[in-house]
Amino acid sequence: MLSILLFVSGFIACGERETDTAQVIQQTFILEDELLGASGCEDFIFYDHNEDDSMSLEITGRGLAELAHSTGEVQIIEVDLESQTDYVVKVNRGQDLTHMLCGDVFDPELETIVDDTFLPANGTLTLTVTPEESNFGDLVSTLEVRIQNADFCADIGDGYLHHENCFNVSDYIGSASIGLFSG
Repeated sequence: MLSILLFVSGFIACGERETDTAQVIQQTFILEDELLGASGCEDFIFYDHNEDDSMSLEITGRGLAELAHSTGEVQIIEVDLESQTDYVVKVNRGQDLTHMLCGDVFDPELETIVDDTFLPANGTLTLTVTPEESNFGDLVSTLEVRIQNADFCADIGDGYLHHENCFNVSDYIGSASIGLFSG
C-alpha cells in the first residue's frame, strides 16, 4: 500500500502548474529577522544585510528623492511586485555583498561574490519618501521600504524563476537616508 501511495504522489508532484506563482516555499529562515539595518544613497539605492554580509536585500530605482523635494511633500508609492518594472528588487546570497553599494572608498581586499539571487514572484512593495533639510548633501530624504506577502524565488536567468526554491517575506520594514551626500 505504501509503495502505491508513493507512486501516485510522485505523479501528482510532477503535474502541471495551474498558475505562475510560487508553489512550494522552502523557508529555512525569516528574512526580516536576518537583516540588521538598512542603508542607502543616491536617488536611490536601498539595501539591508545580515551580520556577515552574506545575505542582502537590494532595491534600486530613480528619482524618488527628487520627486519628494520637487513637490515638498511625502511621496507614497505602492507597487505590485509581480508586474512592476520601475524598481529592481532582489535578495542576494554570497560574500561581501554590500560593501560597494554606497560610498567612494572600498576595501581592495574584499570581493563581492553573488552565489544566488532571488527575485519577487508576487507581493507588495510600498516606498514612502520624506524630503529632509540637510547641509550635508542634495535631495536628502528618508526612504521607508515595506515589503508584504512576497515570495522570492531563485533567479534562473532570462526573467525565469525556480518556483521550488523560494522563501516568503511576510512583512519587512526598513528605513534609510537617500540622496546625494557630500564627501
